[in-house]
Amino acid sequence: MLHDGGKVAIEDAVLKKPGKLDEAEYDNMKHHSVIGGLVLAGDDARDQAAREVALHHHERWDGRGYPGRADVASAHGDLALLRRLPIPTAGLSGTDIPLFARIVAIADVFDALSSRRAYKDPWPEEKVLQTIRDESGKAFDPELVESFVERFEQVKAAWARHPDLSHHV
Repeated sequence: MLHDGGKVAIEDAVLKKPGKLDEAEYDNMKHHSVIGGLVLAGDDARDQAAREVALHHHERWDGRGYPGRADVASAHGDLALLRRLPIPTAGLSGTDIPLFARIVAIADVFDALSSRRAYKDPWPEEKVLQTIRDESGKAFDPELVESFVERFEQVKAAWARHPDLSHHV
């Protein structure tokens, strides 16, 4: 639930834009991951996992995601510096991406495609599943995609039990 917490520092004009983001807006949006990683404090295993998810849930299995090995420590916790932090052009790839971030990446795309957004209507279930299957080995860990698809009825049942957490119409 906290993976997009860094979006609190992104302007509404970008977050709620009803169309495609331009390059500068997209670069701005990418910073939500490094900001989210900063705001999740604590030292226990759950805190560390939450930070990794916030920071790396937009990484791609093929390495074309973000923020990769962005030097978050160089900002020294300064939000203004984090907003200007250069995001590398290459992300982490494969099993270098923390496991929980790989899991949340699939859930995040499922939610985004299945839900109404300012710029789109919800997609039909089969189109969402096919898109996730098509991105296996590209955006997503193939083993996790297989598990997600095999357990999709359980995913839907869990989703239905928590409509307050869903963006679904």
